[in-house]
Amino acid sequence: MSARLAFDTTHSTGSLYIETSSGSDFISWESDKSHSEIIFEKMQLLFSKHSVEPKNLTELIVNFGPGSFTGIRISVNIVKTLSYSLSIPIYAYNSLDIISHSIESKSLLVGVNAHSGLCYTKDKNSSEILVLNIDQINSLLKNQMYTLAGDFFHLFKAELIPHSNILPLADGLSDAKKLFLRHEFQPSQALKWSELNPFYVRKSSPEEKLKQ
Repeated sequence: MSARLAFDTTHSTGSLYIETSSGSDFISWESDKSHSEIIFEKMQLLFSKHSVEPKNLTELIVNFGPGSFTGIRISVNIVKTLSYSLSIPIYAYNSLDIISHSIESKSLLVGVNAHSGLCYTKDKNSSEILVLNIDQINSLLKNQMYTLAGDFFHLFKAELIPHSNILPLADGLSDAKKLFLRHEFQPSQALKWSELNPFYVRKSSPEEKLKQ
Protein backbone atom coordinates (compact mmCIF):
# COMPACT_ATOMS: atom_id res chain seq x y z
CA MET A 1 0.00 0.00 0.00
CA SER A 2 1.38 3.40 -0.99
CA ALA A 3 0.75 6.57 1.03
CA ARG A 4 1.38 10.30 0.93
CA LEU A 5 1.69 12.29 4.15
CA ALA A 6 1.27 16.05 4.74
CA PHE A 7 2.51 17.99 7.78
CA ASP A 8 1.58 21.38 9.25
CA THR A 9 2.88 22.52 12.65
CA THR A 10 3.34 26.21 11.88
CA HIS A 11 0.95 27.42 14.61
CA SER A 12 -0.67 26.14 17.82
CA THR A 13 -2.94 23.73 15.92
CA GLY A 14 -0.84 20.94 14.45
CA SER A 15 -2.20 18.59 11.81
CA LEU A 16 -1.46 15.63 9.56
CA TYR A 17 -3.20 14.44 6.41
CA ILE A 18 -2.65 11.03 4.88
CA GLU A 19 -3.79 9.66 1.55
CA THR A 20 -3.50 5.94 0.83
CA SER A 21 -4.66 3.75 -2.01
CA SER A 22 -7.76 2.93 0.07
CA GLY A 23 -8.71 6.39 1.33
CA SER A 24 -7.62 9.49 3.22
CA ASP A 25 -7.67 10.85 6.77
CA PHE A 26 -7.03 14.08 8.65
CA ILE A 27 -6.02 14.56 12.27
CA SER A 28 -5.38 17.75 14.23
CA TRP A 29 -4.49 18.71 17.79
CA GLU A 30 -3.94 21.78 19.95
CA SER A 31 -0.65 22.33 21.75
CA ASP A 32 0.54 25.27 23.82
CA LYS A 33 3.89 23.49 24.10
CA SER A 34 6.09 21.90 21.47
CA HIS A 35 4.38 19.79 18.81
CA SER A 36 7.29 17.36 19.16
CA GLU A 37 5.57 15.92 22.24
CA ILE A 38 2.51 14.94 20.19
CA ILE A 39 3.28 14.57 16.49
CA PHE A 40 4.91 11.13 16.59
CA GLU A 41 1.97 9.75 18.55
CA LYS A 42 -0.43 11.17 15.95
CA MET A 43 1.65 9.79 13.07
CA GLN A 44 1.58 6.33 14.63
CA LEU A 45 -2.17 6.62 15.15
CA LEU A 46 -2.70 7.33 11.44
CA PHE A 47 -0.31 4.59 10.38
CA SER A 48 -2.01 2.00 12.59
CA LYS A 49 -5.50 3.05 11.55
CA HIS A 50 -4.69 2.69 7.85
CA SER A 51 -2.25 -0.25 8.06
CA VAL A 52 0.60 1.90 6.79
CA GLU A 53 4.30 1.62 7.59
CA PRO A 54 6.87 4.36 6.97
CA LYS A 55 8.30 2.32 4.09
CA ASN A 56 4.94 2.72 2.30
CA LEU A 57 5.34 6.49 2.03
CA THR A 58 5.96 7.79 -1.50
CA GLU A 59 5.66 11.58 -1.00
CA LEU A 60 6.07 14.01 1.88
CA ILE A 61 4.28 17.36 1.78
CA VAL A 62 5.10 20.09 4.29
CA ASN A 63 4.18 23.64 5.24
CA PHE A 64 7.68 25.08 5.69
CA GLY A 65 6.60 28.48 7.03
CA PRO A 66 6.37 31.22 7.88
CA GLY A 67 4.85 30.75 11.32
CA SER A 68 6.08 29.49 14.68
CA PHE A 69 9.86 29.14 14.51
CA THR A 70 9.84 26.03 16.72
CA GLY A 71 6.81 24.50 14.98
CA ILE A 72 8.33 24.93 11.53
CA ARG A 73 11.56 23.23 12.59
CA ILE A 74 9.68 20.22 13.95
CA SER A 75 7.89 19.39 10.69
CA VAL A 76 10.86 20.25 8.51
CA ASN A 77 13.24 18.06 10.52
CA ILE A 78 10.84 15.10 10.55
CA VAL A 79 10.24 15.40 6.81
CA LYS A 80 13.96 15.69 6.06
CA THR A 81 14.71 12.60 8.16
CA LEU A 82 11.98 10.54 6.47
CA SER A 83 13.03 11.72 3.02
CA TYR A 84 16.66 10.81 3.68
CA SER A 85 15.95 7.39 5.15
CA LEU A 86 13.30 6.41 2.57
CA SER A 87 14.72 8.21 -0.49
CA ILE A 88 11.40 9.87 -1.28
CA PRO A 89 10.65 13.42 -2.53
CA ILE A 90 9.49 16.42 -0.52
CA TYR A 91 7.03 19.06 -1.69
CA ALA A 92 7.09 22.31 0.29
CA TYR A 93 4.56 25.16 0.36
CA ASN A 94 4.42 28.38 2.35
CA SER A 95 1.65 29.17 4.84
CA LEU A 96 0.24 32.18 3.02
CA ASP A 97 0.02 30.39 -0.32
CA ILE A 98 -1.83 27.50 1.36
CA ILE A 99 -4.35 29.87 2.97
CA SER A 100 -4.91 31.97 -0.15
CA HIS A 101 -5.45 28.86 -2.30
CA SER A 102 -8.16 27.62 0.09
CA ILE A 103 -10.25 30.81 -0.26
CA GLU A 104 -12.05 31.70 -3.48
CA SER A 105 -12.08 35.50 -3.10
CA LYS A 106 -10.15 37.22 -5.90
CA SER A 107 -9.31 40.28 -3.79
CA LEU A 108 -7.77 38.56 -0.78
CA LEU A 109 -5.14 39.74 1.68
CA VAL A 110 -3.65 37.07 3.93
CA GLY A 111 -2.07 38.15 7.21
CA VAL A 112 -0.18 35.76 9.50
CA ASN A 113 1.04 37.03 12.86
CA ALA A 114 4.81 37.57 12.78
CA HIS A 115 4.91 38.81 16.40
CA SER A 116 6.40 42.11 17.62
CA GLY A 117 3.46 43.88 15.92
CA LEU A 118 4.45 42.61 12.48
CA CYS A 119 2.49 40.67 9.89
CA TYR A 120 3.50 38.23 7.16
CA THR A 121 1.36 39.58 4.33
CA LYS A 122 0.44 38.29 0.88
CA ASP A 123 -1.96 39.56 -1.76
CA LYS A 124 -3.54 36.53 -3.44
CA ASN A 125 -2.66 37.99 -6.84
CA SER A 126 1.04 38.28 -5.98
CA SER A 127 3.72 35.72 -5.17
CA GLU A 128 5.56 38.17 -2.89
CA ILE A 129 5.43 37.86 0.90
CA LEU A 130 5.96 41.10 2.81
CA VAL A 131 6.60 41.78 6.49
CA LEU A 132 4.46 44.81 7.38
CA ASN A 133 3.41 46.68 10.52
CA ILE A 134 -0.13 47.80 11.31
CA ASP A 135 0.32 51.26 9.75
CA GLN A 136 1.51 49.70 6.49
CA ILE A 137 -1.43 47.28 6.52
CA ASN A 138 -3.85 50.16 7.01
CA SER A 139 -2.27 51.98 4.06
CA LEU A 140 -3.03 48.98 1.89
CA LEU A 141 -6.63 48.86 3.11
CA LYS A 142 -7.16 52.55 2.33
CA ASN A 143 -6.22 51.94 -1.30
CA GLN A 144 -8.10 48.71 -1.98
CA MET A 145 -11.05 46.76 -0.59
CA TYR A 146 -9.79 43.36 0.46
CA THR A 147 -11.28 40.26 1.98
CA LEU A 148 -9.00 39.63 4.98
CA ALA A 149 -7.89 36.19 6.16
CA GLY A 150 -5.43 35.28 8.89
CA ASP A 151 -4.82 35.44 12.62
CA PHE A 152 -3.13 38.85 12.47
CA PHE A 153 -6.38 40.57 11.49
CA HIS A 154 -8.15 39.06 14.51
CA LEU A 155 -5.35 39.89 16.93
CA PHE A 156 -5.14 43.51 15.76
CA LYS A 157 -8.75 44.08 14.71
CA ALA A 158 -9.12 47.09 17.02
CA GLU A 159 -6.19 48.85 15.33
CA LEU A 160 -7.34 48.24 11.76
CA ILE A 161 -9.30 50.84 9.85
CA PRO A 162 -13.00 49.83 9.67
CA HIS A 163 -13.33 46.79 7.46
CA SER A 164 -16.44 44.69 6.98
CA ASN A 165 -15.02 41.47 5.62
CA ILE A 166 -12.63 39.71 7.97
CA LEU A 167 -13.11 35.98 7.48
CA PRO A 168 -13.53 33.65 10.49
CA LEU A 169 -10.26 32.71 12.17
CA ALA A 170 -10.43 29.05 11.05
CA ASP A 171 -10.56 30.13 7.40
CA GLY A 172 -7.32 32.05 7.80
CA LEU A 173 -5.26 29.26 9.34
CA SER A 174 -3.31 26.69 7.37
CA ASP A 175 -3.66 22.97 8.05
CA ALA A 176 -2.44 19.72 6.53
CA LYS A 177 -5.63 19.10 4.55
CA LYS A 178 -5.54 22.55 2.94
CA LEU A 179 -1.86 21.91 2.28
CA PHE A 180 -2.60 18.61 0.54
CA LEU A 181 -5.31 20.20 -1.61
CA ARG A 182 -2.87 22.95 -2.59
CA HIS A 183 -0.38 20.24 -3.61
CA GLU A 184 -3.02 18.42 -5.67
CA PHE A 185 -3.89 21.64 -7.52
CA GLN A 186 -0.36 22.32 -8.78
CA PRO A 187 2.60 20.42 -7.33
CA SER A 188 5.70 22.41 -6.50
CA GLN A 189 9.14 21.26 -7.56
CA ALA A 190 10.18 18.08 -5.78
CA LEU A 191 13.00 18.57 -3.29
CA LYS A 192 15.64 16.27 -1.89
CA TRP A 193 16.04 16.21 1.88
CA SER A 194 19.19 18.35 1.66
CA GLU A 195 17.35 21.06 -0.32
CA LEU A 196 14.61 21.74 2.23
CA ASN A 197 15.09 24.64 4.62
CA PRO A 198 12.59 26.38 6.91
CA PHE A 199 10.95 29.45 5.37
CA TYR A 200 11.24 32.03 8.12
CA VAL A 201 11.07 35.34 6.11
CA ARG A 202 12.40 37.19 9.16
CA LYS A 203 14.76 36.25 11.98
CA SER A 204 13.52 35.10 15.38
CA SER A 205 13.45 37.62 18.26
CA PRO A 206 16.63 36.16 19.89
CA GLU A 207 18.44 36.32 16.53
CA GLU A 208 17.38 39.94 16.00
CA LYS A 209 18.60 40.86 19.50
CA LEU A 210 21.99 39.20 18.80
CA LYS A 211 22.28 41.19 15.57
CA GLN A 212 21.87 44.41 17.56
